[in-house]
Amino acid sequence: MHRFGRGTGQVLNMTKTLLLPIGQPAEHPRTIAGLQVVSEATILGFQVQAHTGAFAIDWDTRVAKLKTAIRKVKARHLSPFSKLRIVSTYLLPKDLYYAEVVKPTAAQLKEVWTAIRQLLQSNFWRSTAFVANPKEGGLGCLPLQAHLTARDLK
Repeated sequence: MHRFGRGTGQVLNMTKTLLLPIGQPAEHPRTIAGLQVVSEATILGFQVQAHTGAFAIDWDTRVAKLKTAIRKVKARHLSPFSKLRIVSTYLLPKDLYYAEVVKPTAAQLKEVWTAIRQLLQSNFWRSTAFVANPKEGGLGCLPLQAHLTARDLK
């Protein structure tokens, strides 16, 4: 890696770089070439297990963070359209990405959908208007399960 770094100018940050063994379990030292060998690492938000390469995510923590963010949006006195834009543009995409790899439970999906519906709820909007087409006077808020189903279709 040192030769690669000298030739390209791209070097590893030795304090942040970990080695995660993938494949057949074998005895290995605690460090290799100065890098710590670990049994689990976080990669792009996923916990990855050594040897199996299995991905996991703590959905309860993700849902709690999302609900906190939704409460912050709700505290701002914005129109339902603005709130929906914030949720669909900034809050949900990261969790939809995670859900493509590690599916949340139905209860977790329901919890998030309930928080979104409470955010958009007002005296003006009926709950059925959340999912209705905007051309028909709705908000066009696609339920999370429908998002996940659409993302699974190839």
